[in-house]
Amino acid sequence: MARLSLDVGYWDLFWPQAIQGFGLSMVFVPLTTISMNPVPREAMGNATSLFNLMRNPGWSVGSRRWP
Repeated sequence: MARLSLDVGYWDLFWPQAIQGFGLSMVFVPLTTISMNPVPREAMGNATSLFNLMRNPGWSVGSRRWP
């Protein structure tokens, strides 16, 4: 998507976003399942909160384009 200009059309954005959405679902669902599997049921609320708290800043830092 870095090569897109201001003349971009709908379909120029649709397919890259569709592929990205499919790919991210193939990463995050297994990642969440694997990381939450060893957590006991009584600690699941805290574990999911901490997982999501760490995922959000990690996504922000990891998706930044460094010069």
